[in-house]
Amino acid sequence: MFHLKQKLCRNPIRLLAVMLAMALIVTLTPYPAVAVQAAEGDNLLETNGGAVTWDFRENDSIYTEKADGSLSIEGTFSYNGGQHGANIGNDTIFSITVPSGQTTLKLGVCQYGSSEAQIRTAGGTIIEENVSFHNGEVDDAEETVVCTFDQSETIQIVVTGNGYLHYITAETITPPQVATVSGSVTSTSGNSVDGENLIFTDSEGETTTAVVENGGYSVSLPIGKTYIVTFENSDVYAITDGGTIDLTSTVNGDSVTNNITYNVIWDTSKNFSFSIDDTTFNVSPGASSS
Repeated sequence: MFHLKQKLCRNPIRLLAVMLAMALIVTLTPYPAVAVQAAEGDNLLETNGGAVTWDFRENDSIYTEKADGSLSIEGTFSYNGGQHGANIGNDTIFSITVPSGQTTLKLGVCQYGSSEAQIRTAGGTIIEENVSFHNGEVDDAEETVVCTFDQSETIQIVVTGNGYLHYITAETITPPQVATVSGSVTSTSGNSVDGENLIFTDSEGETTTAVVENGGYSVSLPIGKTYIVTFENSDVYAITDGGTIDLTSTVNGDSVTNNITYNVIWDTSKNFSFSIDDTTFNVSPGASSS
């Protein structure tokens, strides 16, 4: 070892070459992904376990090389302080391990910087092609992405451009079991009710609304329940057929047809009056809705 050192010292060009080679080896060594600690509580994302938030504005102590959580980061990434959060760049990749179920990601966008992100699985399946983290966004603006998996998966947020990210919030829930109910909305009188709202009420009093368009409707309703259908404007329109929908035996993802027939209500007791100058006019409805 002593003789090698002597030789190198006598040949400065060779010494420089060796030092450059060593520096190159160090530079090309991939830096390990850095885990991020959640703001509060458990750092692991679980189905129906509540939302987990990684807030990059807190302090640099949330970053660790111990991968004990659901989120890790590689590439350009640094703590920028409480104002901006995470400094992200052209090669930043956030990797989030999510359980089976429906996962909602909320990305807190900083108003400074200009970048986009591709949301994909680690296997390369595209979830969202371009999510904007653009300059001029309102501070703490959120971008939301929703995806559903049958098993545990790794979601990657691949950044293009430069900027900052305030936080990532993720929550996984058991996806709702629903059926698509649709049908026509007609009347023997030929009236159009396009633009009117239909109200679907289950046995627990929970309601879902659908708008009548082009003489029909379509709505997603949780299965395993029975629904009563009414018009929001029930003083004028009464449903005479198709007013009950039974989904107690329906399977998730089914399509159900329910055609609705209605009549225009004509209430002969609704008298009213109005005045023009000194003359008052009393009006009584006729016997026919026409």
